[in-house]
Amino acid sequence: MREIGFRFRDDDGSASDYTGPYYDVYKVNDQIQIGSTTREQIKFYYVNSDTSLLDRVRYEDDRNGTPQRSRFDLATGIRCKVKWVPGSITRLENGETVFVSNLAKLQ
Repeated sequence: MREIGFRFRDDDGSASDYTGPYYDVYKVNDQIQIGSTTREQIKFYYVNSDTSLLDRVRYEDDRNGTPQRSRFDLATGIRCKVKWVPGSITRLENGETVFVSNLAKLQ
């Protein structure tokens, strides 16, 4: 794991009245195993600088010779016993939403 930096904005940096989240970004070289094949996967983890909760994961992989940009957005807000869990998980591929899961509060 490598720290990329802290308090990154989710825009181009030109807005003086930016109110969006700030992120601490980490790069992780992960080992992905599918069957007997193992490959390296570089992923970027975006941790909300103010809440210290994971908000987003981004990575790129190759599908049949075509680059595939994937992103998971985690909407926090459900407290389960003593931990916070995502209220929803959204998966985007090349900017298009392909999966959304809304989670109910666990008792």
